Amino acid sequence: MNCVELFKKRAKENRERMAIRLARGPAVTFEELLSLGARAQKVYRRHGLRAGDTVLLADNLGPRLYASVIGILASGATAVLVEPWMPIERINRVIRKVQPKIFSASLVGRMWGLRSQAVREIPNWIRPGEIVREGGILELELEDVDPKTIGILTFTSGTTGEPKGVVRHQGYLLEQHRVLSNALDLEVHRGPDLCIFANFALANLSSGRGSIIVPPTWKQDDLRWLETLSGDQAPESLTTGPAFLMKLMDEARLPALKSLHVGGALTDCWILETAFAHFPDAHVIHVYGSSEAEPVACADAREAVQRS
Repeated sequence: MNCVELFKKRAKENRERMAIRLARGPAVTFEELLSLGARAQKVYRRHGLRAGDTVLLADNLGPRLYASVIGILASGATAVLVEPWMPIERINRVIRKVQPKIFSASLVGRMWGLRSQAVREIPNWIRPGEIVREGGILELELEDVDPKTIGILTFTSGTTGEPKGVVRHQGYLLEQHRVLSNALDLEVHRGPDLCIFANFALANLSSGRGSIIVPPTWKQDDLRWLETLSGDQAPESLTTGPAFLMKLMDEARLPALKSLHVGGALTDCWILETAFAHFPDAHVIHVYGSSEAEPVACADAREAVQRS
């Protein structure tokens, strides 16, 4: 099996539909993202990537980063992401533990990597711009892997002082998609999802749905830009934490929203009640979980607030 097979199938079914769009940036279609993923795979293989290897990613949030993840997973390798604001000694500990073969980083990512002795010891450094410049019409090749093959490994700052590693195996990623699709109706809505969680965007891609991603700075201009979107470009659902939800309600109406998925942190009843008034016709789902782990339960928010 290979978990990228589902994305590849959806991409070929929805070639011209928007797959990824950053706020105020151009839309990238499924066909373009599939092609970019194939080019990423070729670049990584040229630098020695093989099934079972590990790649440390420190690229800017955007289509190129998602193409890297797609190319790495398709090759049967592991994508590693580390919170850049972790203390250097913890970063060194993590990198020496997972021993990446390749470090793929933007200019800012390379500057971050130079601060860490362990990152400097990674044998192959790649500029992700190579992916965009790679020419030719390529086919994304899917390496047959065991379901227990680690696909994505994310390290975050631990509350106990030790870094937390969140492991997502290839088989788990497929099962996660199935659960999220059923719980959050990912395939019910055809319009894009306004999403602030990077891992949820991967689930959207595997459902043939586009994701509009707002950078973590949440600039006022980005939020007001959302109101200029119309037709099949306007977000139809929202996947968010309570902090972004409150910020969004201060800046935009977004009447086209039909479904809200709110979680990632504790959400007080008054926040949800404000959302009910702001989006009176939307179905609101309260997701219990955390930003560093996975959702563990979902509830109809209106019923939850009523019971509370």
